[in-house]
Amino acid sequence: MSGNRLPAACAVLSAAGLAAGLAGRSLLFGWCAIILIALLAALGFGTRASRRTAAAVACFGALFCLLIYLNHALHAPDGPLVPFAGLPPGTAVLVYAVGPLGLLLGLLYAFSFDNEILPKERQKAFLDRFGPRK
Repeated sequence: MSGNRLPAACAVLSAAGLAAGLAGRSLLFGWCAIILIALLAALGFGTRASRRTAAAVACFGALFCLLIYLNHALHAPDGPLVPFAGLPPGTAVLVYAVGPLGLLLGLLYAFSFDNEILPKERQKAFLDRFGPRK
């Protein structure tokens, strides 16, 4: 075993999220899902990630958890409907904040791919090994 504990943490978090979902704990389920996404992103970046990228992934996870909490706190099916931008407040958080935030992690991955995921020297070795045969 490589000594990397992230896969084990992902497995435990998946089980905890599943248990929370089955128990009807939507906030805990949401947090587990978001932290799992951040851990999987960290696993994808691996040990080659810069501190800046690691901080961006951590900030993504923290901000996403805050937005999930805000969505949960604003959800009031029994209260008066006070729309925000044409939607109930909890739904507005999902549509206008959580949705676009999810794109940022993909953009971070795309823009840092050449430097941190598959640098030029590793890309050449990869293509030599798995590329088309001449």
